[in-house]
Amino acid sequence: MDRNNLRMKNIARQSVFILGILSIAGIVAVQVYLVRQAFDIREKQFNQSVQIALKTVAENLAVLGNVTRSLDNPVSQLSPNYYVVNLNSTADVNLLEENIREELGNVKINIDFEYGIYDCYTNKMMYGDYVCMNQENCSKAKRMTTLPRYSGFDYYFVVHFPTRSAYLVKSMELWIVVSVLLFVVIVFFAWSMVIIFRQRFISQAQKDFMNNMAHEFKTPITSISIASTVLADPGISTDQRRMMQYVEYIRKESLRLDYLVEKVLQITRMERSDFSLDKQTISAHRVIDNVVKQFTLNNTCPPESISVHAQAENDEISGDAIHFSNVLYNIIDNAIKYSPGIVDIKVSTCCKKDVLCISVTDKGIGIEKKYLDKVFERFYRIPTGDIHNVKGFGIGLNYVKRIVKAHGWGIDISSKPREGTTVSIKIHQRHA
Repeated sequence: MDRNNLRMKNIARQSVFILGILSIAGIVAVQVYLVRQAFDIREKQFNQSVQIALKTVAENLAVLGNVTRSLDNPVSQLSPNYYVVNLNSTADVNLLEENIREELGNVKINIDFEYGIYDCYTNKMMYGDYVCMNQENCSKAKRMTTLPRYSGFDYYFVVHFPTRSAYLVKSMELWIVVSVLLFVVIVFFAWSMVIIFRQRFISQAQKDFMNNMAHEFKTPITSISIASTVLADPGISTDQRRMMQYVEYIRKESLRLDYLVEKVLQITRMERSDFSLDKQTISAHRVIDNVVKQFTLNNTCPPESISVHAQAENDEISGDAIHFSNVLYNIIDNAIKYSPGIVDIKVSTCCKKDVLCISVTDKGIGIEKKYLDKVFERFYRIPTGDIHNVKGFGIGLNYVKRIVKAHGWGIDISSKPREGTTVSIKIHQRHA
């Protein structure tokens, strides 16, 4: 029942997350589409207004010059911001500029432009100028100097709008403001989702940690309670061998409790603001030998289960001896826990230039690739369904990562399911 509830909760959380992502993507897509449509409409309106204005200019010049127009629409748009207007005769420059200004104003287009007049007799531009609607932009103006010959046009003038794109964008200020506000809302929504899911993960991790801790502490406490009850029996004093067995049992369980408390305190020490390392020159090989002996002396595993291959010529490093020992102990202890069959662990060292590499390799159950980046997170334990054969709090490798980082060292982990795992610590000796 619990398993089904957990699965349903996970499916619900995933569904909410996916729906949230799809909603954000949909909103962004709709907004981009609307902005694009609005820009296209504004661009179309601009082109139509300019054509109407320039057509009116051509008609006005024809009337003033008493010339009959040969085309119903003398305006041709050669590019988004470049227009050619066909004339049947020469045009008065002063009248042309004044007409262009006036007609553009009539269609509500207040934008800088440049114009030029082509003369078929000289085959070159007769006159051209840059007209500033905004005087601040006049210093940046690039005046037209030449005009090409267009087939079918004898007399014509051209109008170019160099700031057309900026003008269109500026005319959409309201859309831009709305889009920015929407973007801020989306970012806030996405950030809120991340925070909510992260808090759920932390809450679940802490709950699992408390459950594991209660289970881990309950076992030795119960064992000690039973052993002490037996020892309280006056009749046991007559059986010295049996009494010593229970005394030894209490001693081992007390050591186990001490180890569990130390595991919890490791993280507590790391969280202290006044945490500092007592660095000194230490022999890595000597520390490795001492840590390996701890596992054989407390009967955690047979002596032949852990082999040491000390191949590094220089094993001297600068570090905190106690924390360094704890790091190695946590890594080896983890390797033993996840070797359900015959324990076969290899601890090796080697030197690569000025880097001492310490590797711990096991032939245990291994880790799937998708979990490798998470194993150093606090309270994280690789999901195993309803089976909880491996005891622990999920804080050992997090402590390892924190201590290694505090020393300025590097740590890597590689693994293959059902083949084993290798954890490597890389120590720069020249910085020792």
